[in-house]
Amino acid sequence: MYRQHLLALGELTPIDRDRYNRDTRSLLAIFADLHRRGAIAVASIPEYWENHWDDLDDFVRAGVDGFEIANCAPKAIGFPDQARARVDALARQHDLLVVGGSDNHGWGKVTCLWNLARPSAHGYEANRVLVRPLVLLQGEWLPWTAPYTQGWFMLRSLSWPERVSWLTWILLVLIYRATPRREGDAPGLGILARSLKLRALLRRKPPPHA
Repeated sequence: MYRQHLLALGELTPIDRDRYNRDTRSLLAIFADLHRRGAIAVASIPEYWENHWDDLDDFVRAGVDGFEIANCAPKAIGFPDQARARVDALARQHDLLVVGGSDNHGWGKVTCLWNLARPSAHGYEANRVLVRPLVLLQGEWLPWTAPYTQGWFMLRSLSWPERVSWLTWILLVLIYRATPRREGDAPGLGILARSLKLRALLRRKPPPHA
């Protein structure tokens, strides 16, 4: 579709996407087409934020069923809080669905958000999005900084005992990786323990007499 990614939820037959890829006006026609096929359409980020920010009211009038307000992908993790609040208010005003997407295609192994659906509800009340706070912090930074800032945000969110535990394990792994092995020694923490014990003994060994 024209500069927009849509989540189409429902049983669908193939769609000729070229019909909706000419301009914004052609894009808006897809919502009615999806409804005729028994599906609902949710506009995803970062596309509507980057390409259609001034067209959101037109999306609503054309029949969009909801908006994605959080996404774990690096390119969408920088969605600012002020923009999210505007979209959430728009969805609430028109009783539209709000959802979050993990968009997990291999970047990390743990999702940054969860959707809590209420099957008996409709529109805005049908779903709640729970997002990890450290992801929301990224909205104040440039998206490309996420690989660097997320580690710092996570460390900053931990208690002091948790920070000490993390740093201790990182230090142990670094020492283990830097410890030379004798030929034939199998990998494992045993060689690290033996190496540390040997170093401690060498430090306590009295100097030779003259």
